[in-house]
Parts: sequence; structure tokens; C-alpha cells
Amino acid sequence: MSTLPVPPIIVTPSRADAASLGRDGTVGAGYLAGTARAGRRRLALVFAAGDAVGLGAAATVLALAGPWHATAHAPLGRVAAGFLAAVAVLAVLAIKGLYRISAGRIAPRVADDVGAILAALATAGAVLFALDGIGTLRGWVPPAEVGGLLVLAAVAIPAVRELALAIAARHPANVQRVVIVGGGFVASYLTARLSRSRLVDVLGIVDDTAFAGRRRLGSMAELPRICAAHEVDRIVVAFSGRHPAKSASVLQAVRGLVEIDVVVRYFELASWESRVSDVTGLALLNIGREPGRASRAVKRLVDVAVATVLLVALSPLLAVTALAVRLESGAPVLFRQVRVGRGRRQFEILKFRSMRSAPGAHPAAPADPGAPRDPGAPMDMARAYRDADTSDPDDPGRTPLDTEPDITRVTRTGALLRRTGIDELPQLLNVLRGDMSLVGPRPFIPEECASLQGTVERRFNVRPGMTGLWQVCGQHEVGFDELCRLDVQYATSWSIRGDLRVLARTPGRLVRGSR
Repeated sequence: MSTLPVPPIIVTPSRADAASLGRDGTVGAGYLAGTARAGRRRLALVFAAGDAVGLGAAATVLALAGPWHATAHAPLGRVAAGFLAAVAVLAVLAIKGLYRISAGRIAPRVADDVGAILAALATAGAVLFALDGIGTLRGWVPPAEVGGLLVLAAVAIPAVRELALAIAARHPANVQRVVIVGGGFVASYLTARLSRSRLVDVLGIVDDTAFAGRRRLGSMAELPRICAAHEVDRIVVAFSGRHPAKSASVLQAVRGLVEIDVVVRYFELASWESRVSDVTGLALLNIGREPGRASRAVKRLVDVAVATVLLVALSPLLAVTALAVRLESGAPVLFRQVRVGRGRRQFEILKFRSMRSAPGAHPAAPADPGAPRDPGAPMDMARAYRDADTSDPDDPGRTPLDTEPDITRVTRTGALLRRTGIDELPQLLNVLRGDMSLVGPRPFIPEECASLQGTVERRFNVRPGMTGLWQVCGQHEVGFDELCRLDVQYATSWSIRGDLRVLARTPGRLVRGSR
């Protein structure tokens, strides 16, 4: 089976001192380097301002919730505690280089920094509590209030950052102008992915070969001129047809003037957990190992704990949703469908029903994933992936492979549930049962598994997830082959930190829909 690549791992070399482009006199080298640095500085300031506003919002909410703990320095002590907490958090974030790292990414995402933000808050809290034991500062940092401030900041900072980033994206000066070197499939893949970001403007490709349907700006030899003429901020090298040695010499001419990112050669093996090391000046990418038993035990513990907390916390919402579904479309409230889980074991997935019952429908037996299929019968797996959740709720054996979904049967309540992802919340029960995980491969219907073979089988080594790479990388825009590749990538390289990263990206994907 042909496969599409995972989102490529891109390695960015450090900037060198600016060299001259000025052979054609179009735009000076200093201008190019200056605009790139100015753009990064603006984004760094946007993130810093968002963090300051988020901390201020957290302090305001805490103050309105009740009086701060009385201290010998009141009321100055209360003001100082909030000020010290804000300064400590901002200082830790700056020292850890998070503003520089965030602003230096091709397509900055707040979700990618959630882990670092939480670590910075924990570090700042430890510093503040330590200061509370120092002579003249004793009592200035009331533990309960500062602890509450940091907890609120863990929510407020990412939320305000997201808002600040959305506002910054409206200004053209904050949008990176990107050129893709190469015109093959990987270049096309990168163009499609980067074009989804509000902070990226893909100008076109640079390669010695022209490709139909793609805007070619020129050949590799013309790259310095193209960078100057189009005021390029960043170059992404994606397997040009030109000999690597010749491409490297051209890239050296613009290194230090624009950001350069390089897709690693064996990107199919790389993941978020891959790490770059150095051996006497030669960069090596370690792809990592598959998680062991201890990691799987921790993952299962996290699944059970989080699912339990969410079920309790969201119980009012679940009850209201169940009532709304029952009043609009009658019983049953839950939609059950056979899916294939870890070890190819079948289980019933649970969702809130979002479609009206089809007249005269009769349940059918679940399909056997190992049953032979007529080789002459067409099987559109990509369509099956996109439409699997629109199967007939009154006929679990009837799949999108048999018929096109009837969207006219989607209820008004159901449309809202699908748009917000609330229809998926009953799957928390699947997580508690051990059928699913919070993060994992997409749970396939049996018909989708019939033709899977080779390395794709590794997706069945882990439990399917309520969310996963398939959702945060595009969900319904991801083709079936690409979906399988993402599933294998996850199954062979997942980590708790990576799961938290996926969970942090999921709400934004739901809010933005298919974008």
C-alpha cells in the first residue's frame, strides 16, 4: 500500500553573520536579515505581552474571588505577592528561552508551549515559596493565594496567548514569507500544511524542474535573487532534484540572511521525540525507542484518572446533552458502532446520537474484518474514513462503504454536538473500560482494517484514542494512507509528553474546524 509521509521533522541551523547578496542590487542583505529579526522580535513581544495580560487576568479573578490572606505588610503585601508572582513567571519564561523558541518556529502554536509554560509556573512557584522563608520577605508570599494565582495562570496564559496570536496574524508584517526548495511530493505536502497557518504565506517553490499546478519562482541558482526580490523570511528545503552538494553551496549564500529549515532525509522514522545530537560537527537525529511497560502503565493510569475526573466534572453537560438528544430524536440516546482496537479486538464505541432514525432500518451483524472481499468491488477507503461517523445509527453493520450518508437526517442538536465534539464525550466510558485511550490512533471500523498489512499493523499495538495525530494534523482533510502513517508514527513513538501536546492542540482544532 502506498503511504504518505508524516508531518516532516525540520531541523533549523543557527544564524550566521550576514553575508552580502548585493550582486544584483535589488534588496540589501542587511534589509533581509533585519526584517527577519524584527519579525521574530515582534512575535516574542506578542507572546510576552500575552503572558503579562494572562497573569493580570489570573490575579484579578483571584482578587475578586475573595480577600487575600492578611499579612503584616497588608495591603502592600497583597500587591507585592501578585507582582512578584508575575515577574517570577515572566523571568523564568525568558530565561528558559521560550519567547525566542516560540517566535522562531515556522508556524507558532500555543499548544506546543503548554508544557514549557506549566514547567515555568512550577519553577516560579518554587522560587516564590523559597523567598517566603527569607527574613524581611517572610509573609509577603502567602502560599495559598500565590498557588491559586499560578493555577489560574496555567489556564489564562495559553488562552490570552491564543488571542494575542490571532490578533498578530491580522498584521501582514507578522506573517512569514516562505519559499519551499523542491517540487516533489514532500514540497507539496509542506505547502498544504504550512498554508493552514495564519502566520505563514507560502510564496511558491524553487527548483530546477517545473511542476504542474505549482507556482515556481525560479531555479536553485536564482535563489539569492528570489529571496531579495520577494523579501523572503524563511526557506524550507524539501528534497530538491538538484545534487545536494550544489544545493548546499547556493543555500550557504543566503544563510544568515533568512531562516533555513531542512527536512531530514528519513523523516518517516522521525517524531516529536526525536533528538538532534552532535558528533564532531556532524548532526545526528536519534529517532528514539518504542515506549516500555512502565510508560504504558503510566499512560493507562493517566487515562483512568483524567477520564474519571472529566466524567464527574462534565456530568451536568452530559445529562443536558442526553436530554436534548432524547427530546429531539427519541431513543436511544447513545450511538453504538463496532470498532477495532488494540490487538484487532472489536469493541462498541459510544457517541451521542446525532442523526434521526432511518425508516425501516434493521440492524445487521458486524462485518468480519477477515472476510474475503470481491476484488472487483470498489472500496474508497479515504471516503470511508471521512464518513465513518455518519453510518446509520439504527444499522451498525451498514457502513459508508455501502451508501453515501444522508446528511438531511442530522438533527440540529446533532450538528451542534458534532461541531463542538461533545458527541464524542461518551467515549470517556470506553477509556475507563480499557477499550480506548485519551490519545491514540483513530478507531477504525472493521471494513477499514480488511486491507491493512505490513508496518500499518503496528497501529494495533496500542489502544485507539479519542483524539490523536490524525485529528490535530487535519482530521477530515487527512487522506487514508496519510492517516495510517500518522497512526504508525504514534504507535511507535508515543510519550506522555507527546500525549499532553496532542491534548493541548485538540480544543483549538475543534474550534477552528477543518482549517
